[in-house]
Amino acid sequence: MESDSMDINELQKLYDDVEWKLGHYGNYVDDAHKGAYDDYLKTLNEVDSNISDLRSYQSMGVKSEYISAKMNKSKELLNRLQTEIDAGYKRIN
Repeated sequence: MESDSMDINELQKLYDDVEWKLGHYGNYVDDAHKGAYDDYLKTLNEVDSNISDLRSYQSMGVKSEYISAKMNKSKELLNRLQTEIDAGYKRIN
């Protein structure tokens, strides 16, 4: 389970990076992109909830395969979100 702990911490760092980037990006969102920005926030909240769940599951001794699957899904969401935010920055500039 130690490797899961490390992965959860890495996922948390990725989440923190994306959260910061999204917060900064939010300062530049115009009305035309407000809907997409709101979707980004929902996705970020979903991942935040997943991270909390992962920590709880780990402390309860849930099988590593389940934790890995949920973690991979969260990483995919964060990576997609990061890509979309980067594309949004390009639109702004």
